[in-house]
Amino acid sequence: RAARGGRLPGKSSSPAARNDGGFASARSVHRNVTKVSLESMKEEQKCYDNNDKIPMKSQHAPKLEIMHPNIRPYAKVWLCRVWERKGIKIQLNSSYRTIKKQQELWDAYVARGRTGPRPANPSRSLSMHNYGLAIDFNPILPEIGMISSQYPDTMIWHNSGMVPIAEEIGLRWGGYFRNNWDPIHFDYRSYITSET
Repeated sequence: RAARGGRLPGKSSSPAARNDGGFASARSVHRNVTKVSLESMKEEQKCYDNNDKIPMKSQHAPKLEIMHPNIRPYAKVWLCRVWERKGIKIQLNSSYRTIKKQQELWDAYVARGRTGPRPANPSRSLSMHNYGLAIDFNPILPEIGMISSQYPDTMIWHNSGMVPIAEEIGLRWGGYFRNNWDPIHFDYRSYITSET
């Protein structure tokens, strides 16, 4: 198990402050520049599609269904690899999000005194979720159980293998956001193109 109290690059002093990866977080650090082709991800997503032992697939289905279709294979490959290599179950909480839903999240954040998770403010910038290019999740680790963005052991995200496995295929981790630590977030900013 990871040593407690480690501090990751980009972690804010308040883990509750976070951003859902909107373009406003352009100062975020994306420490990984790996790019894996869509074609190879479409081929490898069979590891998810054909593996009936991956847990929570029925819970994943509605979130995967509404993702951008060019990004869905990357999510499936990540879900497959973290299960097969590390035995980590993943609960998907969010993928595509309408601008209306984003506004509701922002309004709720303001109403509670700007405490707790801070979603992207849609009047300033759109979240990567608004493009179907992001996922929010909670991992269920074999020795610990489910963890959230409030989990005090900051190194667990790396040491569990979740982040390195995502970085193998070029996903950007919210734990690297400079001003808003968001460890339950991955997005696919690297893959925005004129064709996306």
